[in-house]
Amino acid sequence: CRYNDEPRERTFEVRNEGLFSFAFCIGTSDEEAEGFAKLLGATPPSLLLGSEHEEQARELGLLPPVVEAPAQEEDEDDKTYRARLALHDKEQLTAQRDFFAQATSVDDAAAPDAGSLTTKQFSVTPSGGVVEPGQTLPVTVTFTPEGLQHHRDILKILVAGCDPDDKYIQSAAKYELLAESRSPTIDYDNYYQIFEEQAVIGALEDDAPGGGLPMNACFAVAEKVFSFGTTTLMDDGKGIGERFKITNTSKVTSNVSFEIKAKEGDDPRAQNADACFVVQPTQWEVPPHEHRYVTVYFHARELREYRAVFLATVAEQSEDAIGALEFELAGKGTLPSVSVEGVSHEETGECVPFGRLQVGRTRSRTITVRNDGVLDATALINFSEEDKHFVCKHAGTSVSLKPGASQDVPILFRALPQKDGDGTDRDVSAKLAIKVIDNRYEASSIELKGATFETDVSIEDLPDGEEDDLKFGNLALGDGPTELRAEFTLRNVRNSTVRFAWPDHDSVTFVPKIGHIPAGGARTVVATFASPEPSSVDEELVLQTQQISFDVKQPEPEEPAETEEATEEEPPASPSKES
Repeated sequence: CRYNDEPRERTFEVRNEGLFSFAFCIGTSDEEAEGFAKLLGATPPSLLLGSEHEEQARELGLLPPVVEAPAQEEDEDDKTYRARLALHDKEQLTAQRDFFAQATSVDDAAAPDAGSLTTKQFSVTPSGGVVEPGQTLPVTVTFTPEGLQHHRDILKILVAGCDPDDKYIQSAAKYELLAESRSPTIDYDNYYQIFEEQAVIGALEDDAPGGGLPMNACFAVAEKVFSFGTTTLMDDGKGIGERFKITNTSKVTSNVSFEIKAKEGDDPRAQNADACFVVQPTQWEVPPHEHRYVTVYFHARELREYRAVFLATVAEQSEDAIGALEFELAGKGTLPSVSVEGVSHEETGECVPFGRLQVGRTRSRTITVRNDGVLDATALINFSEEDKHFVCKHAGTSVSLKPGASQDVPILFRALPQKDGDGTDRDVSAKLAIKVIDNRYEASSIELKGATFETDVSIEDLPDGEEDDLKFGNLALGDGPTELRAEFTLRNVRNSTVRFAWPDHDSVTFVPKIGHIPAGGARTVVATFASPEPSSVDEELVLQTQQISFDVKQPEPEEPAETEEATEEEPPASPSKES
């Protein structure tokens, strides 16, 4: 029981299952029962003869005194001495018979007092009495707690006129009393039990060598600090919760109170920190050798580190007991963030330039979303201003990134046919928005910019998969090849025949240089680079194209039929902008 509890009572019974009443008294192994003399008086004298209590009974006058046998005189012969001894024994038997005849009967003997026996921390009531046949007498033992220790005592229950060899009498001769007074307490130093749901490390620097706090929740033994790690600033009122195990290590119920208090000293991290930590519940009643969980919530309100103190105290605890659980709480507030790579930075903001693209072709660019922070980050990707020329498969989805992870986001630019078809460049654009969840301050708007144009022919199958560049490579003058060749295709994208013509150049020739391509048709062109002297070519050549239509005139009926040859109507040449 608790060291400061009220006295506690337990009861046992003394039952008479015989045919005669008996008297009993209770003592201890160290002290004789106060009613023992009366108990002997209630015992038949014949049972006292030869018992361990015979001498004490004679002292109390419950048995006749012992008269020593006479000694043999010097001049007395043996026959005379034996006769004198026989007479002495006869006189003793007569005296004993007369003593027993005059003695008080057992029924008339005074019963032991029914008072209380007090020994150490125990009190026994009654400590004696008489039990009639079939009667049951309850005996109450009261224990008064004191100190933080075990208490033990042994009672001796003595019954008048009983058989000392009876097994029940023998067991009652040693009746053990046990009690323990304890102070309520809790587990305060078994950190692996207290923080069973978190990691326990030696010191903060073990997981955060560069200083600061570890990434995940943990308890550092050296500093006695529980760290929530780096958490997100959130709008809800609770924040991040971590559970601690509170174990009652005592044999009595512990009433435990929990509180968050400010850290003492001038530590700037302690400023307003106690308001960022909340403990629930604030009190637990923990039964003996059981446990309960308490939850501490951390809600960072600023982008900085916080420090406070967690304290668990036990009510009505003895001064000799150790049971207060106290340690620091630490946490840091931050926001998830991402960076975007593969974009150009202009005065108007971030953009992805796709350049000029011929109608019917596509061009791909890739941006990379990277998490350079310390928290998991989820980025939402969507078009804030959409254009059908741009396609992004990640639009309308989210990208989740661990710290240090990255995700490539491909964007496709499609040059769709122009409605007017005048062949001029047409600028197109869209805006791709990237927003980080749980960070209302970080949102990127990336402009996708490009231009489409139409030509009479399309240059295709350039070496190395190039779109607009014809790369010959290097030509070694001297022994070996004297020229470099490259093949590609000219395809007519118009609904009429197209005439083409390549310009003259000192080092580059085209075969065919001039030709016609029917509607939807294609021609293979062989380009040759030759130079007798060291030189370098890096310039733009413009292919001249011209649409050709055929107008066949029918003869008039009254005049002889006359077939005219097809004439070419040459609209103004539209130079191709393919380089």
